Amino acid sequence: MARQPITLLPTMTANQIAGWCAEHRMTVIIEYLRANREQVVPVIRAYPIDEPSDLPAFLRRQAD
Repeated sequence: MARQPITLLPTMTANQIAGWCAEHRMTVIIEYLRANREQVVPVIRAYPIDEPSDLPAFLRRQAD
């Protein structure tokens, strides 16, 4: 059974998100959705990674 992404709170700091993801072996994708004409809302989703090779190459290079 495939694990589903988890939506994280936008009030979390980058350090909190990084620590949580390292502990749970997940990576984060941040999407920005337009709530209305004036407001853009971040949606932070954590996706499971079973193997480092599951990450796109540019993300693996950034982690090094």
